[in-house]
Amino acid sequence: MRGHAAPQTPPPRETAAKTHRFPPFHLLVLSPQALLDDHRLLVEPACGAALALLYSERQRAAVASFDPLVVVVCGGSGVNWEIMQQWRAQFLSD
Repeated sequence: MRGHAAPQTPPPRETAAKTHRFPPFHLLVLSPQALLDDHRLLVEPACGAALALLYSERQRAAVASFDPLVVVVCGGSGVNWEIMQQWRAQFLSD
């Protein structure tokens, strides 16, 4: 298209270097809880890996230059409030 620059996408190695650190394990459980609080959507902890990009300040900084940033939110058919509470107790207990 004339007059429109193509979006700048970082090279794959640069992207991998920025995001090579995984979020802390507790964010995999807490991020779905935050999504529930913010948007009334309940998802499984597997989705927490994607959500941690948005709910972790450190992870969010790693992808701040990505514009637009698309996060796929899926995996809610096998979870309900009771299951989420069990996961919180199991994975976040001291």
